[in-house]
Amino acid sequence: MADYREISQQYAQGAIKAVILVNSGALIASLSQLDSVLKLVSSGTYATSATFWLLGTVLGITSWMLAFFSTRNVDRTERGENTSYLAANFWMHATELAWFLSLGAFCYGGYVLIGAI
Repeated sequence: MADYREISQQYAQGAIKAVILVNSGALIASLSQLDSVLKLVSSGTYATSATFWLLGTVLGITSWMLAFFSTRNVDRTERGENTSYLAANFWMHATELAWFLSLGAFCYGGYVLIGAI
């Protein structure tokens, strides 16, 4: 029988890795082609995109740590150290927010850059 807790943790880890990868990948790819990019857009436009991709990377990394806090509080609740899952749920929702903001940063960074071409 499938262990749905383990499966959901694997999906969550994959999602966190994905937002870190797309944001950092966009930043590195654009930096590697910076001369060509700056022929198409202003340096300010590029800086805005790069800033959002950097922010997205930081938010993705932060979501990993927030997920750890959530998992730690689930363990504490199951051992009886916490009386409810409120703390675990708080950190889980903080993780979700950081993840969605990271994805949004990736999309907005691309939107700014592509929209200026």
